[in-house]
Amino acid sequence: MNRPFPLGTGAAGVRRSRFSLSIGVLCAVLLSACAAPEEEEPEIKLPSEPTVISPDRVVTCAEAGDCGEAGSVRWSMPLDGDYYTERLDSGLSILLPEREWMGWTHPAQAALVHRGVIHYYEQDRFTAVDAENGEALWSVTVDPERPKVVRKVHALGDGLLVGTVDERTGDESLYRVSPDGGGTWERIGADEGDLRVDEAGEHRALLADREGRYLLFDSESGGIAWSRKPPVDIGVALLTPEGVYLRSSSAQDEDAPSRLLRLDLEDGRTAADTELPEGPGTSSLQAVLDGAAVFKASAGGKDTLWAADAETGDVLWERPEEASFVAADPGGSLLYVQEGEEYRAVDAGSGEVVEEDVSGETSLLIDGFGARHAEPRRGDSESDLLGSVPRAYGPGVEEFGVDAGTVVWELASYAAEDGSAVGVYHGCAPGGLEPPRQDAAAGGWRCTSPRLFAVDYGV
Repeated sequence: MNRPFPLGTGAAGVRRSRFSLSIGVLCAVLLSACAAPEEEEPEIKLPSEPTVISPDRVVTCAEAGDCGEAGSVRWSMPLDGDYYTERLDSGLSILLPEREWMGWTHPAQAALVHRGVIHYYEQDRFTAVDAENGEALWSVTVDPERPKVVRKVHALGDGLLVGTVDERTGDESLYRVSPDGGGTWERIGADEGDLRVDEAGEHRALLADREGRYLLFDSESGGIAWSRKPPVDIGVALLTPEGVYLRSSSAQDEDAPSRLLRLDLEDGRTAADTELPEGPGTSSLQAVLDGAAVFKASAGGKDTLWAADAETGDVLWERPEEASFVAADPGGSLLYVQEGEEYRAVDAGSGEVVEEDVSGETSLLIDGFGARHAEPRRGDSESDLLGSVPRAYGPGVEEFGVDAGTVVWELASYAAEDGSAVGVYHGCAPGGLEPPRQDAAAGGWRCTSPRLFAVDYGV
């Protein structure tokens, strides 16, 4: 990856600019051919006043007494080691641990929240953190001797299912990470060849290989329950309590009707094979709920929702309003959708709106929360880019800036034990960024106070 060296600093920059301007005016007046000396970059000023994430220890909102308020830091924990900034194509920067900055590939940090535990990972190094108080629970590096890039992480039982690929060879590997013994890992499915994870449920995971074969992994038995190669190319796969739903792809024959297959969970046999009607645009399967297969249709730059009977293929309903699928009520018959700025509950069988405003259903709508940075503008200074403040959003949230540190990015959102929405963030505490040095272990700005912290959304 291209690593542009960040701009330099120096208080003399402003003085040199004024001197250059004076020389230029004098040259113009005297009609001289002299040229102004090269300008230095302006001084870079970053926030340095301490914030709640500044202490080099675990901090909780109980100390400040602002738990639950929009924008309050629920907890903050220090991360080990030094981190360095990496410039993105947009001009903004992210923080990478030193070992990743020096590596040959640079994925961003990520987090997955499951059963009250935040699984924060940097490539193949996983750290489990208590979502309520920020206490580290365990940490493990998965198969450190094998070169790989983490592609997908799924929750499975109390642990994780981690899909990786060696980008130099294309070889894919699959690992199961468990909290047992302070964090352990095992490679699974090695005898089955290269595998990837398509879907994961409470204790089952749907795997796929390069030959188009699907396999069901059962975490309770610790093995592959069955493998099956469907009779058609598959575009989308969903794992549900009723079975594995596979929607055919049009990659080989665009004129062939789209089909929806249901494989039995116990043995993988085809329990249903349904021809689907032509939807109102390019359609992708979103959910199967209460016998209704729900699709998102994209046409003319507009996304809409429609549904068909999963067993007969009959169209059940179409909603012409532009909308996006957010979540399905597990074990129920309601879909949660976003139409404009509104979040509504829709009956999966009829498409009728059951409730006009469900923004208070925080746990079910948690995927609708997040934070975004403003697009950088031409002329933005290094101070602007490094200090860009992400703005938090979500159902019922009045947007606010997350300004507890610099180079801050949102990683995940979760519903706390009290039902409130919380965001997980990664960044550098104020005053912790040091300008690049040629004798440093890595390029970019060095962060000596990296933090993982959680922010309340106030709903």
